[in-house]
Amino acid sequence: MTWDGDLTIPALRESYANGATTPSQVVEAVLRRVGEYAQKDPAVWIDIVSASDALARAKELEQAYEGEEKPRLFGVPFSVKNSIDVRAFKTTVACPSFAYTAQETAPVVQRCLDEGAILIGTTNLEQFATVRSTAAVFLFFLSLCAPALTFSATFEPNTAGPDRAS
Repeated sequence: MTWDGDLTIPALRESYANGATTPSQVVEAVLRRVGEYAQKDPAVWIDIVSASDALARAKELEQAYEGEEKPRLFGVPFSVKNSIDVRAFKTTVACPSFAYTAQETAPVVQRCLDEGAILIGTTNLEQFATVRSTAAVFLFFLSLCAPALTFSATFEPNTAGPDRAS
């Protein structure tokens, strides 16, 4: 069986379990896609983990969990919006004059890493995450982590509907 390139968590878990792919192969494919898309729109990514570091993380996971039960986000590549700190990366919130180098990794990112995810980089956003972007960042993390982790979104009563997370 071969991996079809599907990056959803269930598809990756199945592909890893049946030997169709490895985290290293997935990282190589993701970095190739990121590079190809950067040719069309270089403004998407603020920082990208070096290929050598991303592949080292993938190999580390492969070795650590060979023949063992895999953590919930084993080998899942992910990115974070650039309003969320990742140690040693610049956090800009899309405002260059606001930029600083994060001294620590935000707990939500660290939790994904602790569960076996592989950080690919940080992505651009609307400046200072105004208007709808704040909800988009939350929903992005929710889409990555909620299927595999045990926390859930809360919803405000008296809002337009369940798509209004708080």
